[in-house]
Parts: sequence; structure tokens; C-alpha cells
Amino acid sequence: MKKLLEKISWLTRKWNYTFQLFTLKINDDHNSWGFRFLTFDINLREHSLLAFECRLPNKTNVRVFTIDDWDFFFISYRIWLIYDELDDSRMWNPEGLSKWDGIKLRILSKIFR
Repeated sequence: MKKLLEKISWLTRKWNYTFQLFTLKINDDHNSWGFRFLTFDINLREHSLLAFECRLPNKTNVRVFTIDDWDFFFISYRIWLIYDELDDSRMWNPEGLSKWDGIKLRILSKIFR
């Protein structure tokens, strides 16, 4: 039995998975308010079916209403990757972006402020 458990431990040593059905945050340690529904934490990155986290103004370190994190149908990270690639292309491409890529970048920059 010990050999089997050691083999399982060795085969799964690089796995890092967590599942949470529902998480409610009410003024947690980072002053965040929000919720997460059906969250998978895969390799230290959270993916949620529906998530929204924000911070409320408190006249000290948070001056305005701030959205910290959101996710809808597990697409937040994928959209951020597109935004990151377009932003890098704009910075390193001497000819600039195409019109369609420029429109996408403007829309995504408003989402990921």
C-alpha cells in the first residue's frame, strides 16, 4: 500500500488544483467585497463561472470605487491575454496596429483599467 501511495504522490507532485463552489467576501483582509461562484484554481490562477470583487471608497487608501477582479464564463484570463498581446504589438511594432486591432485594444483597455 505504501508503494502505491508513493507512486500516486510522485505522479501528482506538479498538480495544483482547487475547487470552490461559492465564496463570499465581505470586507476581507484587502478590504474587498464580492463573490465567486464555481471557481477552479488551476496552477495558482483562478477561473470562475461568475465572479466580481471590488473595493469601496473609505477616505484613506481607496479614494474611488475600484473593481479588483471579475470573471464571466471563465473568459477573463483569455481576454487579458489578447489585451496583453495587442499592447505589446502596439509598443514594439514600428508600423502600428491595423484599424481592427486598434479598435480591439481601445475596448480592452477600457475593460482592464
